[in-house]
Amino acid sequence: MTDLQSRIADLSPKQREMLERRLADRIAANGPTPDDRIPRRDRSQATPLSIQQQREWAFGYFRGANNIPGAFWVDGEFDRDLLSRVLTEVTERHEVLRSTVEQ
Repeated sequence: MTDLQSRIADLSPKQREMLERRLADRIAANGPTPDDRIPRRDRSQATPLSIQQQREWAFGYFRGANNIPGAFWVDGEFDRDLLSRVLTEVTERHEVLRSTVEQ
């Protein structure tokens, strides 16, 4: 629990109600509305590449992939399951790591 969460949890019911009312008033006065948010993209259709992605695709086409080979040495105990979970979590968070470019 963060410090802010613990501070909110320590509020009395009356104080929490006042906080919620003040936050609602602030959002109503100048907060974002659902229309102001960036819309989710339609995943049923292909997404066009950005200019930078097109450039990288062209460079990769003419000079090969931009893979950077490398290795590292792990000294001590190594938890493969933990590494797998971490890489899965990172991949789930960042769509660019799940994206492919089809020719």
